[in-house]
Amino acid sequence: MKSPTDVGTGKAKDEKVPLSEIIKVLNERFGTNFTDEDRFFFEQIWEKATASW
Repeated sequence: MKSPTDVGTGKAKDEKVPLSEIIKVLNERFGTNFTDEDRFFFEQIWEKATASW
């Protein structure tokens, strides 16, 4: 008996999306009001976090 090979074995693909688009979706979906200032703040955190990798 063979085990299934096509069901549930796929890996999610990393899709790059601009941070501004993610913020837009968050604002629409959760009723938040993130601004460009918040986006810059998040980008600074990302830069600092990934600099040590």
